Amino acid sequence: MLLLTLEPRAGLAAVTAEVAAALAARLAILNSRDIPVFVRFGHEMNGSWYPWAQQPPAYVAAFRRVAEAVHRQAALAAAMVWAPNYGGGYPFAAGRYLETAAFYAPANGGAPAQAIKQAWRRQVLAPDLTRNFPRLRMVNWFEWRKYEPEVHAVVDWTVTRDPAQRTVFRAHLPDWLRYANAVDFCRR
Repeated sequence: MLLLTLEPRAGLAAVTAEVAAALAARLAILNSRDIPVFVRFGHEMNGSWYPWAQQPPAYVAAFRRVAEAVHRQAALAAAMVWAPNYGGGYPFAAGRYLETAAFYAPANGGAPAQAIKQAWRRQVLAPDLTRNFPRLRMVNWFEWRKYEPEVHAVVDWTVTRDPAQRTVFRAHLPDWLRYANAVDFCRR
């Protein structure tokens, strides 16, 4: 499998129908060679550190343009990935690309990092998630411990480093989710 991260650094307006069609044609070629592709377009679009950030209407239009081209081209083994950043410190104001006129969202009240992490986990792994989003095929976990400037704290996103935490995490996984570490996944 290939995870393709596309960063529209020239801006969302540069993601034209022609650009999207050319991408879809390349994906179809990869798919014809039995290479499935996850297309991670303009990740962390809710942040303030990328030129495509904090422009919801323009971002959604560009994402849809790419997705529609991929589906129209019959790149059947290509899947679009919606990849926002977690909500700590939202709306983000620490990056180079600050809030635009098209952006509006209420602040989250500065909840502590662990509370944000737990709330996010409950939302992403909710038992009814697949009923609400029937085409959902993957949840990608950010397995990393890092300082998050938005909450002025280290957020430990890992669930596999500590055996006790891993056990609790696995016990609360919904029935619809298949959990495996990368080594197990690659052996299948």
